Amino acid sequence: MNQLKELPSVNELLTLLDAYPLFNSYKRTFIKNWINQIFVTLRDEIKKGKFEKYGREDFKELILKRLEFKIKNIERFGVKKVINGTGVIIHTNLGRSPLEKHILDKLSSTLYGYTNLEFDLEKGKRGHRDDNISEILEELLGVESATVVNNNAAAVFIVLNTIAKGKEVIVSRGELVEIGGSFRIPEIMERSGAILREVGTTNKTKIEDYENNINENTAMILKVHRSNFKISGFTHSPQTSELVNISKKHNLVFYEDAGSGLLFDSSAGFFKNNEEPIIEKELSLGVDVISFSGDKLLGGPQGGIILGRKDIVERIRKNQLMRILRLDKIAYFLLSETLKQYFKRSDLQIFRMINTPYKDLEKRCKKILKEIRKDFSDLKIFIDKGYSMIGGGSTPEERIPSPVIKIGIGNPNLLLRILRDSVPPVVLRIEDDLAFIDLRTILLEEEKALVFALKNALKLYYG
Repeated sequence: MNQLKELPSVNELLTLLDAYPLFNSYKRTFIKNWINQIFVTLRDEIKKGKFEKYGREDFKELILKRLEFKIKNIERFGVKKVINGTGVIIHTNLGRSPLEKHILDKLSSTLYGYTNLEFDLEKGKRGHRDDNISEILEELLGVESATVVNNNAAAVFIVLNTIAKGKEVIVSRGELVEIGGSFRIPEIMERSGAILREVGTTNKTKIEDYENNINENTAMILKVHRSNFKISGFTHSPQTSELVNISKKHNLVFYEDAGSGLLFDSSAGFFKNNEEPIIEKELSLGVDVISFSGDKLLGGPQGGIILGRKDIVERIRKNQLMRILRLDKIAYFLLSETLKQYFKRSDLQIFRMINTPYKDLEKRCKKILKEIRKDFSDLKIFIDKGYSMIGGGSTPEERIPSPVIKIGIGNPNLLLRILRDSVPPVVLRIEDDLAFIDLRTILLEEEKALVFALKNALKLYYG
């Protein structure tokens, strides 16, 4: 137990830290707490017979190394850049749609100081934060008005709460979907205060089913896009135009939850069998209000965009819950800049990824294969035909042909684990006991980092 006497004091260590810029950038309160935590562990280890040959200087060096490890581990906390080699373009777990670099560059210069988030520069007085988004959407889609909340589930909730609290909302049984994170339409409706009136059956709902269930307490007809799944075979659902007509006939609000946010028909060309609602088209059919996500097929940040009649949007804006559900200035900026891209000829990142030709990806695969084989000539690594996916609940059956790099290795899960510890982390997928690398979701400027991480991971794997 004499080793306990060899432990330096906290003050001794703090004096030593003056020579280390890494430690000096942290508050002394936290440094002291971390040193005390290290002491607790060290004392326990010494009592178990460890460090018998350690002297005072040895312990100082050990404590500083552990303190450095602690600080570096803290630096690993939070959101960080990830190389997505899964081939899933709108990856729910990896931040969904990738944002545009030039927009992010503009973000830092615009938000470094103050902004006109809620200030009308023309009138010189307080404005509404929605005005910055609404004027873009009015010009882009010809809508009367718009508002934004923090995601589309929140949009569904606040529309129902504003228009149909205590009233009935008619929905087809085949549209009572569950979205990500176990959020279900019936439960969102219940929490909003709206009363669910189910009509039709799972696979077939007719326009008569809606008409026959309208009563004096009906406030709304709701159409929900079936994300993540598809019903096929003996099916029927009324067209949007039919639901618009019956809503107008009975003076009801017709609301469409359009899901993924595919704005224009021109953006749908990459789908073979597109069943995603096209926002421009749905609006032209006369829907009263429509909502969709900002971070899926729209290609922007997380948000729930609500468009429609000015009187309805104004009622939603005045709902007290808007203060809870509204976006912050960063998301407002990113969304407005993303929407402005739709006026231009250039595509957004997600569409560039979707539309990258097979041959271009194949060339990139061959280049990476050549680099890996320089150091690992015996490795079972080859290019094969595969597919990428849109993801994010959009077009669940849509698969994009892509070349993939496959790695045959004894324990692919271990290789993937090592890659996730890389800087930046690399995320791949496993199929048929092979590690897959899909370059469709890897940016050109990320290829060097991918090769470096893969070579290091293989070295660690083989020890």
